Amino acid sequence: MQEEMGLTVIPIFYDVDPSEVRKQKGEFGKAFAKQEMKNVDKARLWRKLFAKQEVEDTTKVVSWKKALVAASNISGWEPKNVANGNEAAVIQNIVDAISDKLLSSNLDIDEQLVGMTDRVKDLISRLEIGKGGVRMVGIWGVGGGEALAGSHKWFGDGSRIIITTRDEHVLKTRKVDHISRVTLLSQDEGIRLFKKHAYNEEEPLKDYAILSLHVVSYPHGLPLALKVLGSFLYDKDEKEWMSTLDKLQDIPQSEILKQLRVSYDGLDSVEQELFLDIACFFRHRRKDDDAMEIFEACGFHPDIGIKVLIQKALITIDPRGNFDMHDLLQEMAHYIVRGEHPDNPEKHSRVWKWEDINKMCIDDATTENHKIEATEYYDQSRDLVPSQFFKFVSNLKKLRWITVAMSNDGNVEGPNFLSNELRYINWRNYSASPFPDSFQPMNLVVLIMREGFQRELWRSHKVIHNGSLI
Repeated sequence: MQEEMGLTVIPIFYDVDPSEVRKQKGEFGKAFAKQEMKNVDKARLWRKLFAKQEVEDTTKVVSWKKALVAASNISGWEPKNVANGNEAAVIQNIVDAISDKLLSSNLDIDEQLVGMTDRVKDLISRLEIGKGGVRMVGIWGVGGGEALAGSHKWFGDGSRIIITTRDEHVLKTRKVDHISRVTLLSQDEGIRLFKKHAYNEEEPLKDYAILSLHVVSYPHGLPLALKVLGSFLYDKDEKEWMSTLDKLQDIPQSEILKQLRVSYDGLDSVEQELFLDIACFFRHRRKDDDAMEIFEACGFHPDIGIKVLIQKALITIDPRGNFDMHDLLQEMAHYIVRGEHPDNPEKHSRVWKWEDINKMCIDDATTENHKIEATEYYDQSRDLVPSQFFKFVSNLKKLRWITVAMSNDGNVEGPNFLSNELRYINWRNYSASPFPDSFQPMNLVVLIMREGFQRELWRSHKVIHNGSLI
């Protein structure tokens, strides 16, 4: 049976010496002889009815003897010689040994599971196989599936349950015993996984090694993206590889975005707006600087909102207190903001690149804009004159927050319109002119004016209901 089915046999010689099993002697031999006599008596009875059964029973005894001899020749466990004969310790040692064998044999089956050996070993250790009670282990992160279990009471003693999800909160509410975050692939693991899907042995690319390094650096260890890109590039030539890489910088692969959007689509509308603001303006910037002021002013309830985004693996806070996220998640956010008009920033809900703002100002767009809700501008190039920027701001009818720092001598008239939707204004070097008379700061929460030339904010009486910092 062992040879026919490729089974692994581990004999356990409990209170018996292997030599007694091999030779069927001693107490074991007596017990076996007794069993053999029962089969002989049974065979005599069957002889009267069916001759065939007698042969079968006789054959059974012979096969038993062969199996016992074979088992006794296999290196197995003798409990009396393990852990000083402590039965509980012996059982745990046997369970651990079997778990190791199962782990190593299972990992050899599917070569597509690149980088899984260490991760599965860690999972096995967390499961604590062989111990009593019910144990749940949760795995969460980008690209996880979701298979939920209820309470520990649902399962029998010794059960081991693995829950995978995109949302850490799900695991905490189910009081799992251990929570692990998905770790992305290393560069070496990423290269190996990508090669399994991208390398064409029949028509290999001349510069495959160099090109593959460029592609692998793009998803930063996200297995889904490596598999999708590898499969897509499998039958492409060198020019098509380079063209694909150029395209990815502007338009991420749709299949990758579809998978990544699952977590985003699961957010409520306020959390979605918060995520998009972080992705467009605040990645690699400190959480405790002006970001929290802006989020509070916009009614995003950032303390709980940021917690939700972290639990859904959409953002992280690095050791220095900065917002961060995976590159592909940021690209997904930019793709959502740009919508159906990737090359027309006037159609985007947020404008964060000074080059885009410069272009809109220089192009002298005169139409009202009901799309742009948030922008910040730091005059890095000094190519833009204040009057051009003020005209641009005057067209933004739905703006809810703005941050500006630009050179200005104070003599240029400021914007002739400011959105009544504005909740946050932080402006350095504002002109001497007051805010427009049409501006009604009913929604304004934070107003910060630094190094400006104004002597008065408004020419007429204004009511500020929500102002917390002026």
